[in-house]
Amino acid sequence: MKILSLHIQGFGQFENQSFYLTDGSQLIYGGNESGKSTIYQFIRTMLFGFPKKREQVRDFEPISGAAYGGRIEIEHPVYNQFTIERFKNKNKGQASVTLSDGQTGQEALLEKILNPLTKELFDQVFSFQQEQLTDLAQLDEVRLQHLLLSVGLTGSGELTKISDDLLKDRQQIYKPTGRLPRLNQELKAFRELEAKITDVEKQESTYQTKLSLLGELEEKVLHLENQHDQVMTASRRLAEQQKRFAMYVEYTTLKTEAEATKPTDQLTVMKVQDGLQEYRFLEKKEKDMMAQQAEQTSNVSPAFVFYLDNQELFEKALVDQMTVETLTERRQLVAEQVLADNRKIDALCSTYGMQRGVTDEPLNQQIIKEIEEVSEREELITREKIILGNESSRLGIRQKELNQQLNAIEKTMVEQEGESQAAPKHVSGMTLAQIVGAGLVAVGVICLLLTVLLPKLILIVPAIIFTGAGVISWMQTKPQKGGQPPIQDMNPMMSRDHYRLQLAEADELEYELNKISEKLDTVSNQLTVIEDQKAIWHKLYGFTSTDTLASWLTKIPVVVQLQELQEKAESSQLQLDQIDNELTMYSEQLNFARQWLNLEVNTIREQYLIVRDFVTDQQKAAQTERVNYAQTESYQQSLINLRYERQALLEQLIHVIEDSAVTNVDGIVTWIARQTDWQNNQQQAEELALRLEEYFDLSKSYELAAISDSLIKASTEKEQLEQQMVKTRDDLQAVRYEITAMEKNGTLDYLYQERENYLTVIKQLSDEWLSIRLAEETIQELFQFLSDQQLPSLLKAASNYFNLLTQEKYNQIIVNEGQLVVKDRQRRVLHIEQLSTGTKDQMYIAFRLAFIQMHQRDYGSPLIIDDGWLHFDKERKETLFKLIQVLGKESQVICLSSDISMKQFFDETKQTVITL
Repeated sequence: MKILSLHIQGFGQFENQSFYLTDGSQLIYGGNESGKSTIYQFIRTMLFGFPKKREQVRDFEPISGAAYGGRIEIEHPVYNQFTIERFKNKNKGQASVTLSDGQTGQEALLEKILNPLTKELFDQVFSFQQEQLTDLAQLDEVRLQHLLLSVGLTGSGELTKISDDLLKDRQQIYKPTGRLPRLNQELKAFRELEAKITDVEKQESTYQTKLSLLGELEEKVLHLENQHDQVMTASRRLAEQQKRFAMYVEYTTLKTEAEATKPTDQLTVMKVQDGLQEYRFLEKKEKDMMAQQAEQTSNVSPAFVFYLDNQELFEKALVDQMTVETLTERRQLVAEQVLADNRKIDALCSTYGMQRGVTDEPLNQQIIKEIEEVSEREELITREKIILGNESSRLGIRQKELNQQLNAIEKTMVEQEGESQAAPKHVSGMTLAQIVGAGLVAVGVICLLLTVLLPKLILIVPAIIFTGAGVISWMQTKPQKGGQPPIQDMNPMMSRDHYRLQLAEADELEYELNKISEKLDTVSNQLTVIEDQKAIWHKLYGFTSTDTLASWLTKIPVVVQLQELQEKAESSQLQLDQIDNELTMYSEQLNFARQWLNLEVNTIREQYLIVRDFVTDQQKAAQTERVNYAQTESYQQSLINLRYERQALLEQLIHVIEDSAVTNVDGIVTWIARQTDWQNNQQQAEELALRLEEYFDLSKSYELAAISDSLIKASTEKEQLEQQMVKTRDDLQAVRYEITAMEKNGTLDYLYQERENYLTVIKQLSDEWLSIRLAEETIQELFQFLSDQQLPSLLKAASNYFNLLTQEKYNQIIVNEGQLVVKDRQRRVLHIEQLSTGTKDQMYIAFRLAFIQMHQRDYGSPLIIDDGWLHFDKERKETLFKLIQVLGKESQVICLSSDISMKQFFDETKQTVITL
């Protein structure tokens, strides 16, 4: 696996920058603070994710506010070329992986691709950093040998850490002579309980009675809870029925209309449509013939001809005129009444902020009482929500302040660590007394070491004298005046303690904010329930949904008045509709005259006046026109035959329809439209049935009043059950209290049960202790197995690298009596403590490179070296540089350095150099 390119959107000091890497070894060169460690941390973050907040890692989030993250392109032997993209504020920092074939995935796919490479293995094996080499100087011989072997055998110190953790966990459970371990305490308590059981075996009768009563009360509580759940389920169903009742009414209306309409097969409907088309054709032909008759008989007035043809209908219209006049006057009065009622309703709604959606649902005392109760709950919950919101805002401000303080402390700690690693310590920071004290202590330590090595007891006395004098001289140094130093001058340990305290407070604030958030969610859910109930009342009684229930209570008299006015307006509107229906019927009786007279006027009364004037005019012209009309009787006979044919066709269509309500052409048109509407209504009713069948039994009939009454009854029954449950639980609590009081004296059943509990806990702890012990033995066997299997190959590979790094000064690393030793070119055996710091670094690097050589095919990770030659002289550096060049032929090697000699070597060998 090799890295092809880095695209940094925002990471540390880099923004919108790209770096393209090559095969083999390459150098990223730059001075201090140029961004070398930033590039290393970017690669690590893209592969394994952003560090947790509590990890002691420098914060690389860009100060400019750019997107925190970027992407990296990698070439893999199995998955070919793929891209990893990761941003801190996108998908919670999770990776987005895109393969060359377009397949995408997230963190799970990335782990699958990188497996078995992990973050720990990458940090401890495939990346070299100055901090790791600096830590080696603080190890004694035994710990250094253990570290070298564990790194070489497993790639990390995880096996040793797991073994130490298992030992600690096992001793926390049980020690043969301990008092604090859990199993020791449980065994002691068990022995005390056994002694108590032997003293309690008499008082049983009263205790058994109470236990029996306890069982009965528990069964009763369970029964009441089941009943309460059933009532709650029924109540919710009734509430849903009440909410969807308008939809149910629409369904029943559509169903009733569909049942009222007798469905006819499609062929009959098509036949009637064709016949109606033919009827319209004959009707048009009749009009054309009448027009031709008028042209041929210009002496006869067409209007008079039309009058004679429909004389009986005209006479009947004159008789109906008086009735129409009466109905018209009556309609005007009723319409004025409806308008007045609606104006009163609008005035009330405008004055009191109500809506016209008031129904005829009765607003009784029970409903008013429910509104009052819910109103009180609404005020309490709203007040609690405001208090919680204020507290959340206060804690949020404090949390923001803490985060700023933590960021400042973290920045200071990182700067302190950087200064301690990058710059040597100056003697000028120490007083003269401190320098003298340090020298005396050093002389004392040397004398003490010589006493152990030579050994000569006479050197103990000067060792003690020099050490004591050095400590006294150091202690006499007075601290600088000026009080406590600022954060950046504080002892790193003091700064870390302060940082941990701040972190603890931040965690506590986070916990409190989560609790308040949960309470706010609960309050919001309660308010949502109240809003749902308000929506039902708003729909039934017209209250304004945005107002509070307290304001609703003041508008109840207005609602009652609105209901009365609405009932009156509906009654008047019904009368008005009846009058309009009668007037429409009289208007339809004038349809015969519409083909000659222009009756497209506003009112039916005006239509009858036009007919009356037309009849008066024709009666005046009757004497003159009758003579001319006689001459056109033959032509008229053709019209009569045509009309007879049209009438016969009409009767035929009426016969086909077989509906007594259909008696004319308009009825046929209405019948066809009704058949079409039946199809549409049938489909709509089926859709509504699917939406309602979950809440209604559609084979039954429902009334809104009955649903409301049932909902009230269910609410009352729920309250009664809750009261019974409270009383029964109180009785249950009292019995439990009495039993508890008796058990304090130690009833046998209780003590037996307690003994069984102790035995269960003891068995669990024993099993846990044995499991940990078995795990320890397994780890030891695994470590031994790995040592037996890999140690010879490891030592051989490490010896080769060590020989190259030391320019053949040391040619072999071996294990002698369980200790790591080296042989030089003169075959002399040297222990680790006899090696210089640079040689120890070379040995550590040799072990790391040996492991990489043995497992490169398994892990396939590129090798990253960040100034890993800190303690090397010029010759050792040149040897390491040549070794890096050789390693680059097998795998990708990325060096990060500010060392000019490293840059010169890469330039001379024509290897890739990226300068920051």
